[in-house]
Amino acid sequence: MKGKRMEKRLGKSVIMTVFMAVIMLSVIMLFMLSEVAAIGISPSIRKVYFEPGLDKEYYVHIINNEKKDMNVSLSVGGSMKEYIILEEDRLELKSYEPRIKAYYRLNLPEEMLPGTWKGEIVLEEEAEEIQFSQESIVKAKMSLASEIDIVVVPEGKYIEAELEAMDTEKTGNLDFRIDIDNIGSRDIFETRAEIEVNSPTGELETKLNTGIAYVKKHSKTQLNAATPVSVIGLEQGEYHAKARVYYDGLVLEREDDFLIGEPTINLNKICMNPAGNDTYKFNFTLMSNWNKIITDVYIELDVFDKNGDNTLSTKSAPFDVNPYENKTSYLYGDINNLNESKIFVKVIYGSEIMQYEYLPDEIMEPRGNSKVNEILIRVLLIFMIVIISSLHIHRIFIKNKRKIFK
Repeated sequence: MKGKRMEKRLGKSVIMTVFMAVIMLSVIMLFMLSEVAAIGISPSIRKVYFEPGLDKEYYVHIINNEKKDMNVSLSVGGSMKEYIILEEDRLELKSYEPRIKAYYRLNLPEEMLPGTWKGEIVLEEEAEEIQFSQESIVKAKMSLASEIDIVVVPEGKYIEAELEAMDTEKTGNLDFRIDIDNIGSRDIFETRAEIEVNSPTGELETKLNTGIAYVKKHSKTQLNAATPVSVIGLEQGEYHAKARVYYDGLVLEREDDFLIGEPTINLNKICMNPAGNDTYKFNFTLMSNWNKIITDVYIELDVFDKNGDNTLSTKSAPFDVNPYENKTSYLYGDINNLNESKIFVKVIYGSEIMQYEYLPDEIMEPRGNSKVNEILIRVLLIFMIVIISSLHIHRIFIKNKRKIFK
């Protein structure tokens, strides 16, 4: 009886411990979720064009989403932090203030190299300790940033470009987008792009051309090129795109890798043959649809009897499947009461698992076929022996006939 009481008390203790752990976790999750929207900072990005010796005041909005009293701190970061001067590095938010302004100055040097240089104003809510039951929970600091991009415009014509291959599965098209940003000091009268699509081995598959665009200085535009995948006949696989962007006699190159479809290995055929007593040989034929080698593929085979008991469980060693290859593999296993069994096959590669289910009658090769083949081979051998013997006899007869006539 004492043992049973102890077990009950232990069980209740475990349940209470788990219950308290769930409550604690829920409270922590609520704090974390509330943390997401507690404070905000705006704008998220400010772009400033470089002027020699620029000394100018700017501000960011600190947003009090929870409308409560709190303390926040400010700091600077990024490669331009030495040129950013905060008016205050600590602020107090009141519950009745939905937002306040935090001021800073940009004090830039006389010269900077062309390009985009980044700094940031970092906002942090100060940590807060909350008492829950007999435990203390410290809310972690929340950190947000307002980015400051200092754009140093090169003299003459200069663009930045970014190539992106869009998702082919949604549209069925080979679709490219090139974002163009004219950060130079002059307008671009004509910009266009030529895009090459290459296979993993570097072979040219197709070429696409975008339209032509005019881009004012300090402005952006987008170049697009698309064609149906079915028209150019690209198989599923990995490809490499290279874009040459031409703008008023100048050239800029950008590259991107993309996929068409997903790597897939299908089990095209499975058959089994008796290999002595209750041992069977399972033959598998796999087909890859991918244009690159797929590594570490293996097969798992499980057989269950009519009661659902696992009577056979085995798997192959890992192997590789070459691009578009019909790969053969095999496994051996002992099975009792084969006719009352179900056969399950898994083809596994990476994070993918392809599952198949069979009955023995569906994959067993008929024994009659092998018998017929054996008989045909024997008949063919006998026929060849008869032909060879006949030719030999005929040769002897002709030879003897010549002797008689002589």
